[in-house]
Amino acid sequence: MSISSIGYNQNTDLASWINRRKAANQSEETTTSLTDASSKSEEANTAHRAAISASALVSNEGAAVLLQQQEQNSSSQQQTTFVMDSNKGTQEMDLDAYFSDNPKISGNLMDVPLLLPTGDNIKALSQHASGRFKQMMADYDIPSAPKKVTYDSEGKIHFPPDYPYADELTQALEENPGLARELQTINALTSVCADLQKIAPFQEEYAQAKSQADIDAVIAKYSHLFQNNADHSKIALTFSKEGNIGLEADGKPFSLT
Repeated sequence: MSISSIGYNQNTDLASWINRRKAANQSEETTTSLTDASSKSEEANTAHRAAISASALVSNEGAAVLLQQQEQNSSSQQQTTFVMDSNKGTQEMDLDAYFSDNPKISGNLMDVPLLLPTGDNIKALSQHASGRFKQMMADYDIPSAPKKVTYDSEGKIHFPPDYPYADELTQALEENPGLARELQTINALTSVCADLQKIAPFQEEYAQAKSQADIDAVIAKYSHLFQNNADHSKIALTFSKEGNIGLEADGKPFSLT
């Protein structure tokens, strides 16, 4: 490469030419430095964006885990308040308090609402008692529930002869009198409800009778319902292995609908 090809000729002062070349070289170095700085800045931005994305991913995963834990905790919480039918009307009742191990009654005992033998009441009690029963079994390390239990006329509970944890469950119920009382209540209300279902056909036919002869025929047909020794429904509370409560009447699954 000749000197003239890089901007120098005989008419140009050598010192001026050298100064111009230095300035040109400095300009090229500055451009290169800016380019390198821009490249490094872009790399830094890329790394920062990657870090933000990773942080957001971790944050989202953490939020998902927290939400799942909250949902599990919510589903595991035992419902205690139900809308119940009572002699005081339909009202919300805290069944934990109503069937407390240490019930506290203030004021007149006659003011305490009495539960009616309705299907909705029995369903609510069965749901509530199932949760308490399963928790009690876990607390007392009882591996499985009996297939069913029955109550005699004195309110004493009876287990199947082959149930291996009868003593343990008896003790557990003695130490949890609120739950024991709730199970007795389910049995009693179901017994009345089942008997009312038996009477329902009589009531319907009696209401449709159009003559005394029709009335006499209906009464004769259902006379067994009015005998002093009339058989009441034989109720059993059934249990799944986990402790969920079901109902039987006269050896058959009892429908509350």
